[in-house]
Amino acid sequence: MARSPSLSCAALIVDVVGSRTHRDRAGLHDRLVAAFEQTREEFPALRAPGVTAGDEFQATYARLGDAIGVAFAVRLALAPEVEVRAGLGYGGVTDLSDEAGASDGPAWWAARDAIVHVEERAARAATKHARFSYRTDDQTAPPPAAVDPALACLDQLLGPLDERSWRLLRGLVDDVPQQQLAAELGISTSAASQRVRGHGLAVAAAAIRRLRTLP
Repeated sequence: MARSPSLSCAALIVDVVGSRTHRDRAGLHDRLVAAFEQTREEFPALRAPGVTAGDEFQATYARLGDAIGVAFAVRLALAPEVEVRAGLGYGGVTDLSDEAGASDGPAWWAARDAIVHVEERAARAATKHARFSYRTDDQTAPPPAAVDPALACLDQLLGPLDERSWRLLRGLVDDVPQQQLAAELGISTSAASQRVRGHGLAVAAAAIRRLRTLP
């Protein structure tokens, strides 16, 4: 028997860009599972992340900020070797069973629309770095008119980053001191600071942290 619609929540769909051509699909799956597992304590899920088909993971969260936090945590854990894209939605969800992916409702429809939108944007040269998008028709939700442009700007900022800059960004998001990050990377503090300024990493880290606080 179908359950009654839950309170409005955030739905998250994550998949891997170019997964079909990845040389080690089993290893890729294991890395994705591990990346999601590391988010469990900081971002508690209503429905834990689970594989629904191939490399696609789905989960629901009480807050949009938690869903965004998970999406960025997974991206930061895997980039730049593995690129993920995410569709975020907000609205009602009806759980059809306890199995992963066995639910329906406006939050999922919005998340699916969002990830399709990301794929379409990434196919155009001007927005080739597009990876995350957010959709909702729920008037009580954080407005897409504010959230989606922030995600799009972050995509454009993060898309060109190399491995060292991604590692710096991971540390900045976690409030690790730049001096410690420089030592871990084997570069001078000055070189780390130049990367942080030149690539806008402090701005990106602050934006990610702010988005994680959304209701």
